[in-house]
Amino acid sequence: MLPILLCAAFASSTRAQDCSKSIVENKKISGIQIARSSPLTIVVRGSYNYGIEFFTDEKGVFARVTSVGGIEFNQDDQVVFVDMNGREQSYKFIGMDEVLPTAVPTHRNNLRLDLDALEWLAETTIKGVNFINFVDRQKYKFTINPNRQSEFKELATCFNAVIERDAVKDTPGAAVTIPGKSSESTGSKGAKPDAGGKKNNAVASGAPVSDNEVTNLRAELERTKENLRKEIQAEKERADAIKTQLQQEVAAAREAANQKKLEYANEVLEARKSSLAEIEKAKAEAQAIIAQNRSKADSAVSIITHNVEEARRQAGEDIQKARMASAEEVKKARENAAKEISNIKEKLDQAKLQYSDEISTARANAEEELQRIRDENARMVSEARERAKSEQEKTTEDVVTSKKSAADQILKTREDAANEIANIRENMVLEKQRLATELAESRRKAAEEKALVQQNSAAE
Repeated sequence: MLPILLCAAFASSTRAQDCSKSIVENKKISGIQIARSSPLTIVVRGSYNYGIEFFTDEKGVFARVTSVGGIEFNQDDQVVFVDMNGREQSYKFIGMDEVLPTAVPTHRNNLRLDLDALEWLAETTIKGVNFINFVDRQKYKFTINPNRQSEFKELATCFNAVIERDAVKDTPGAAVTIPGKSSESTGSKGAKPDAGGKKNNAVASGAPVSDNEVTNLRAELERTKENLRKEIQAEKERADAIKTQLQQEVAAAREAANQKKLEYANEVLEARKSSLAEIEKAKAEAQAIIAQNRSKADSAVSIITHNVEEARRQAGEDIQKARMASAEEVKKARENAAKEISNIKEKLDQAKLQYSDEISTARANAEEELQRIRDENARMVSEARERAKSEQEKTTEDVVTSKKSAADQILKTREDAANEIANIRENMVLEKQRLATELAESRRKAAEEKALVQQNSAAE
């Protein structure tokens, strides 16, 4: 017994939790329950939709119906709900059409309901809704898709569950007669007097009929025919006007789509031009930097070579002087040479360390520069993809297809440009690293050669 009670409590709490989003207001003022449900869109079409919400006040139970881009709701117009069994219940608007100040024409009006209507909507599944406009003398039928059928039933069920019947004013008889059904019943009832009427006419046919009556009847018949012809002609002209308007709208839509395609093609072309310009600019900058680095490297190598030659010349002079010196001077020279060799070795070790540091620094700088370039390239590609993705979610289907193609081309162009610029920058960094390595290697070799010359000179 306890598990059953726990399950029931869990089910009730789940229902209450599900209904928490469906009920946005539920309070009492002077013993009158004021409740309101959340709005729900029950019919969605391309350029318009219809929604509904339930509420109660001191006057009774109502349903507020909203038309966004659809028809207007006049006073006494009717809304017919059709359930899965084909049962129809009609309710009428009680107020004037309310026009909301929005970009899309939005109309709103209230249906009078009663507690029986609310209970019926909660217990059944509504598969369709019809709007009867008495001003235009038109009937608009809409089928509700299965998902929205379930949402509508859940909304009605939740609202019916929170209603306290003793605290709400009920107005029984809110359902009204559907015009089509009343006319059909009236027509069926009027069929029998017609049969009797034929007998009366047959009886009266034996009575004399004046020429004036015949003339009047024929004139009335001609007037009726003429009125019918005019109405038919007016309907044809109205239909032709609507067709012309639709053709113009289709032509305008195609023209707009073609214009959009042209704009996207121009955007692709401009993106390509911009990418080519950026590539050429990057190439020029890289070539200038490489040329400048080469010039600096050549100058440094030339200076090092000159220093080596100077060292050789100086060493030759020192050797000549050493040969001409006395034994004491040779001894002192050898002692000094030993010290010099020690100093040279120390300087050589320092040169090797400097070479190692320069190589390590060049590599570290190159790695940081490469990583920065790759991060920037990834960011540019990501931004291009985000822009292309946002551009792919607009306009109509034809324009969307064209725009997607254009966005893909722009994305590819931007990615290619970003990748090529990144490659150029990477090559530039690698070239700078290579030049720095060559320069360090030249310095190392020059230091070793200079040390070797000085060492040999000191040894001699």
